[in-house]
Amino acid sequence: PPPPPPPAAPAPIALYRVDVADHASVAAALAAAAAKGRKCVVVVPAGGAYDEAVAVPAGVTLRGAGEDAAAALRSVRLDGHGATCEGLTVSEGVTCSRGARAVALKRCLVSNAGDTGVASEAASLKLEHCVVDGCEDGVVVTRGSASVVGTAIRNCDCDGIFSVPKIQLLQDVTFDAIGRHEVNCKAGVVKTVGAAAAEAAAPSAAPLAWEGAEWVATPRA
Repeated sequence: PPPPPPPAAPAPIALYRVDVADHASVAAALAAAAAKGRKCVVVVPAGGAYDEAVAVPAGVTLRGAGEDAAAALRSVRLDGHGATCEGLTVSEGVTCSRGARAVALKRCLVSNAGDTGVASEAASLKLEHCVVDGCEDGVVVTRGSASVVGTAIRNCDCDGIFSVPKIQLLQDVTFDAIGRHEVNCKAGVVKTVGAAAAEAAAPSAAPLAWEGAEWVATPRA
């Protein structure tokens, strides 16, 4: 007889949902999610504008409900392991707390005139399908690691990306109107896809950083 069919895959477990509309503020909704002690998603109504600086706790996803009319916040801090921000407009930057693992910023528009757009000391940060626009430095990574994919970084007075540790630049990362360096990485870029200039560069004992239209070796600390 034929072998029995394989067992069906278990259905994905839905995250517990907390609606900002049911609370006095975004911060109150995040506090309610943290009190659940489990992974939660906090949903922000489409088109809302909240003059709040909020901290996303561990295991919580802060998600905008509308793609066409993204909700707006003043600033966001990804404050614990697995904290995620999705589909929001942030006018005064996003920060990632020191040592937080697996934090993520997805489908967000981030600006911060005169300061850093995304600043990270997290153990690991994923920046996916975002726009970082109108900042002094677009992305600054001082500790841990970061990977960037499908992201546009533009209109930055200084560096598009500045990093002390190694970073990963994956596919479809674009830069426009950057004042100094598109990528300035002290320890080098771990992997790039579609960066012909990087592949054509001669091997160097020193780490590589991006300066203008060339890969250049930067001195070690």
